[in-house]
Amino acid sequence: MKKILFVLIICCTTHLRAADTKISDYVIGQSHIINSDALNEAVTLEIYQPPTEKKNLPILFLLDSQHHFPHAIAVQQFTSEYNQSPEFMVVGIRTTDDSRSRWFYTQKEEFLAFFKSELIPYLEKGFPVGQERLLFGWEFAGSLIISTMTTDSELFNGYITASPTPIYGRYFPHAKADFDAFKQQLKSGRLKNTFFYFSQSMHDFPVQYGLENLLKLKNNYPQHLQWSYRQWQHVTHSGTGFPTLLDGIKSYYHNYPYLRASEVGLEKFLQKGGIGHIAPYYTSRKIRFGFTQEETDKAVKITHLSLVLQAVSENNYAAFEDFMQTFYASPEALENEHPNQLFNISMFYLQHGKSEKSLNLLNLLVKKYPDSPRPINGIGDNYWSLGDQKKARKYYQQAVKMARDNQHWRLSEFEMDLQKLSN
Repeated sequence: MKKILFVLIICCTTHLRAADTKISDYVIGQSHIINSDALNEAVTLEIYQPPTEKKNLPILFLLDSQHHFPHAIAVQQFTSEYNQSPEFMVVGIRTTDDSRSRWFYTQKEEFLAFFKSELIPYLEKGFPVGQERLLFGWEFAGSLIISTMTTDSELFNGYITASPTPIYGRYFPHAKADFDAFKQQLKSGRLKNTFFYFSQSMHDFPVQYGLENLLKLKNNYPQHLQWSYRQWQHVTHSGTGFPTLLDGIKSYYHNYPYLRASEVGLEKFLQKGGIGHIAPYYTSRKIRFGFTQEETDKAVKITHLSLVLQAVSENNYAAFEDFMQTFYASPEALENEHPNQLFNISMFYLQHGKSEKSLNLLNLLVKKYPDSPRPINGIGDNYWSLGDQKKARKYYQQAVKMARDNQHWRLSEFEMDLQKLSN
């Protein structure tokens, strides 16, 4: 009997714990249904509005959103959080096998009419949207993108497509009329301010045949469109939409991020104009995105420090010294930067035998962060390098004591430095 009661108590306790757990659905975005007169049927939308008070948000339109909507939101959140794009709305259009074949091909005129006369006014009435619009489509939706640039080029500022098909080639000879119309629009010069990103996988049958002709247009008319092309090496046809969406957004907003050399390296940065490239870049960025002068000044300072740290990471002392002399005439010019970054700069000075400059920065850190053992330990490194073991021991011991008192996570590192004096 006692055993039965014990089992019942355990079961009841487990049940109570489960009952205390709160479970709710995690929902991203909203579902809207528009009864379209242009298409004579209902259209299901998926809409994501970022949590911001900003107005005039750009819009990313997704075709076949049943496949791409969650990923598009992830792209929006990632790029905006890491300063690679402004915040933008995501508006997806759900399709079926039947509707996509009609809307993107046989009824594309009616579908574009839906966009112009119904969908865009609907968004302008109910959401804080602006006039900047991007259109993304994978595979069959790519043919609609080509048609839209041909007939309604000003409807969108940029077009991003992955594995677009059908495009005229030996596999799709019936698409020649559409391709020729696009070519004429391209030659007219009316697309020179339009962004167009297209991609394919390395083995993308039968997309490759149409893209051969599209790439010829890119080579023959490079200034007639803002072209961007990418071939994915380790992605299958069905998966090209995912990397394309992220890379396409980053390419469209190419001058939104802070200017850094970390992605291309110092050599290419210097080839592009080096320090002289900074002011024109931020002037263009300010004009395009409406940044204030205060925001621009902050961004310039971030670029200055990033160049210094890039020189550190590449062990390029000549470039490092040039940047330091240009951007930071005195150690005090760095005092508002992150202490870890200042410490790394001081250690780079020490690495190249510039103890005086290293100590100047470390003493600045000690003054500003008196409870931090790391700059104290760095001073010990300097004296150890100079052969003054007595002073090195003094500062190492001080760093170890401070780290023990503060339970600093680098304590073992400081203890190792102290230990080396006993070897």
